[in-house]
Amino acid sequence: MALCQDAKNQFGFDEVWLVPTPQNPFKNGYEVSYEDRLEMCFILAQDYDWLIASPLEAGSTGKQTPSLIAQLKADNPETTFVWLMGTDSVAELHRWEFDSEDDHSKD
Repeated sequence: MALCQDAKNQFGFDEVWLVPTPQNPFKNGYEVSYEDRLEMCFILAQDYDWLIASPLEAGSTGKQTPSLIAQLKADNPETTFVWLMGTDSVAELHRWEFDSEDDHSKD
């Protein structure tokens, strides 16, 4: 939650979306099921009108996350999307499958 609040406050985001992935392709699994993690996102978001929980990645393997971001940008050209991720995944960022350099730019 601190990451979400900090991002909203520091960067002036209108919304922060919580979109858990069913399986990070670089992890061997989770102790908590996707359904429970998604439910936790909905519970967390219920008290904040700017915090949105979404099952956009339901059914994915996690490798589609960069493509999902590219599709969101294409479908909503007037909206700026910024991908926030946990520091545990940053070390594996070079292994993610991006369609283009723009998919993981720092802009």
